[in-house]
Amino acid sequence: MLWMLVLCLSWAGPPPGSAQDIPEVVRRLLEEGNRHLRQDRFDEAIEVFKEARRLGPETVQVYLDLGATLARNGDMAGAKEVFEAGIGVSPGNRDLLYNAAVVCLRLDDPSAAVAHITAAIEANGEAADLLQVQAGGLARLEAHEQALAALRKAERLEPKSARIQFALGNQLHRLGRLKEAVVAFEKAADLDPGQTRALYNLGAVWVELGRYPDAKKAYEQALKPLSDALVKGQSIDSIHAVAYSNLGAAYSQLEEWGQAVEAYQIASQVDPTLADAQLNLGFAYVQLEQWDRAAQAYERAVGLDEGLSLAYVQLGEIRHRQGQCEQAVDWFEKGLRKLQADERMRAMEGLARCYTDLGRVADAEQVFRQVLAEAPSDPEVLKEFGSVLRRRGRHEEAREALHRSLELRPEELSTQLEVLAVEEARGDAEAQFRVLQSIKDAHGERPSLWPIRRNLALMHLQAGRWGDARRELAALSSNPQLPVDQRAWIDTALGLASWQLGHGEVDRGDLGRGDFGAVGEAGPGVAAAVLAGRGELADALAQLDGLAPSPEVDGLKGILAWAVGQEAGARSRLEQAEHTDVDGPLLQIALASLELGARSPSATGRAIDRLQSAMESCEAPAAGPVGRMSGKAWVVQGATTQDICDYAAALLRSAWLDDGAAQLSKNPGRALARARSVLGDPSADIAQSALASFIEGSALLARNDARGAQASLQQALSRAPSAEWSKVALNNLGIAWSRIGNLAEAEESFRSARSGFSEATLNLAILLHDEKKDPQAALELYEAYLREGGARRSEAQVWVDRLRELYR
Repeated sequence: MLWMLVLCLSWAGPPPGSAQDIPEVVRRLLEEGNRHLRQDRFDEAIEVFKEARRLGPETVQVYLDLGATLARNGDMAGAKEVFEAGIGVSPGNRDLLYNAAVVCLRLDDPSAAVAHITAAIEANGEAADLLQVQAGGLARLEAHEQALAALRKAERLEPKSARIQFALGNQLHRLGRLKEAVVAFEKAADLDPGQTRALYNLGAVWVELGRYPDAKKAYEQALKPLSDALVKGQSIDSIHAVAYSNLGAAYSQLEEWGQAVEAYQIASQVDPTLADAQLNLGFAYVQLEQWDRAAQAYERAVGLDEGLSLAYVQLGEIRHRQGQCEQAVDWFEKGLRKLQADERMRAMEGLARCYTDLGRVADAEQVFRQVLAEAPSDPEVLKEFGSVLRRRGRHEEAREALHRSLELRPEELSTQLEVLAVEEARGDAEAQFRVLQSIKDAHGERPSLWPIRRNLALMHLQAGRWGDARRELAALSSNPQLPVDQRAWIDTALGLASWQLGHGEVDRGDLGRGDFGAVGEAGPGVAAAVLAGRGELADALAQLDGLAPSPEVDGLKGILAWAVGQEAGARSRLEQAEHTDVDGPLLQIALASLELGARSPSATGRAIDRLQSAMESCEAPAAGPVGRMSGKAWVVQGATTQDICDYAAALLRSAWLDDGAAQLSKNPGRALARARSVLGDPSADIAQSALASFIEGSALLARNDARGAQASLQQALSRAPSAEWSKVALNNLGIAWSRIGNLAEAEESFRSARSGFSEATLNLAILLHDEKKDPQAALELYEAYLREGGARRSEAQVWVDRLRELYR
């Protein structure tokens, strides 16, 4: 930031030879006025000087002193009037014309300023200070070449004036003559080492020239005395805060982020209201990946200036990166109310990604559509839009968006993997093969993409294309990044392909019954994989029985045993595999399914954790056919990854409902959250939705929201009137109606619930007793409740005894 030219007020002493010409009374008044000035009593000084003017209207010094005092007191218009009145008394007076010109500049009246200073030059001859003021007025009138010419004359008259070199540098900068401006500012700094403004402006010009090391040097030199003062705990004027901020910008351009942070922090310390310093501090922290500090700086920036729209986007992106998607959404949404077009698009993209991560895929789709309406050819947005459509089960639309993205970036790996996931979800093996082949052709040399070649080899094996399988497996065997637990599989599969090629084509139906001893101990593992992919799970499990225990073998055997219903044998193997490096959605789904069968709160909690882990694996680009063996789509009866993920989602909803039902009495808030998680999922079936509505209604009842409870419970009963929990729902509905004050509906609900739920009998008795004032009917119901053996028998017995006494 360039500092503006600053013109200081000045005024001269009395004209030569005039001291003895001032009347004595005026002289005394001038002395008195100056005594007031020395004590900063401006009002008293002004009054005295005005009296001096009245008594000595021909005395020039009166006009100089009064005008200067009015200017120092902030009355520029009054000062102008006084100086111009003095000019009327002494038309060619240099000091009056000079000060009048300076005041006119302060009043933003450059034409008058130029007129006064030109008159001073004509009457008194050219002088450096007069030419400098003339240049300032001409510059304000956009007469920049004339202003420069005036300053060049001033420079010739006073070549060693730091003040003139500083003004010359400013004027050269206005004309875009940056290298000459550098020379002028450097001269000003050399002539007056305390002239920090010259160094500030020098640094700013170096920034414009892209000479950031030189800019840094200029700012450091200017600020060194101030930095020393800060180290000593001394305060400095807030005017220097911008210079520290500019120093931080120079460090930032040089990517010296630690020093940039320090400079921005000092700028903020010197002037806590400097919003730009906080904004730039946040950016520097981002570069250092200090996310919390960056967020704090950005929050302070928007607290100081709500118009710093970029900070909202940065805050959203930081919170998203930290996994705090709810906060990220809040910042993006705030920013969208303030942002301009380019930043708005960036915020909308961030908002859509947060919605995606939060599972709000419908909202994400809507925002992505808005972004694409403005930028229909953005390949990254098209890819993410396709991913959202895939998660919503709209596979054909997803394919279209992803292929449009690939047209723009034909070999983008992440997009190709999304296409692969779509084809897998569609169950199109031929299309999957084409995508895998395309990925291999474009990126096959990347060692990290060994799963692509492995899956291609697997598809070749399953189709009996032994030569193609052998070529892929041979390339895999030399991959330095191939995990150790994959090498045995690769070696065995290579042996299998070689064996098949050496013995001619073999019917695929014989694969599970062949003599695989000829190709090594792990041969049955390959046969098991092929058999499992064809849905022959029992035969696949039998093949694995001959293998030595290993994490992957245990994982596969556990999943297959679970899939064929051998739950007892499945659990121990799955738990063993879970504590190794074998992972994947199927393993977690299988264990979660077994946990849910235990029907205990702790087991349900473990199931939820496992299923959420499975869902995360489902969403990862490497899920399914490019995942580990325990996560492969072909393990269970040819199911696709989408089938597996849908099954995991359904199990997760069941687990949430189990947990919600268990929490009704202890933690209604948690029960309500669980129920609404299911109700907000459009893929929940009727039974799950009905149970979720029941839990929601019961939780709302526990939280004294009778009307909300009544609506939810009626919705639950309309969806599943004969469910096992329906009697409890009817009883709770009766309580809700009672609290609302609809006693007729409450009585009907309690009577409907009585046949299967004894608590409804007691609630009906209380209703008849307390609300309908029918103690005889209530007595019969209390006695019935005692016969039914309800849990609140002692309470019922008290009322039976009282009412019997009443009717004895």
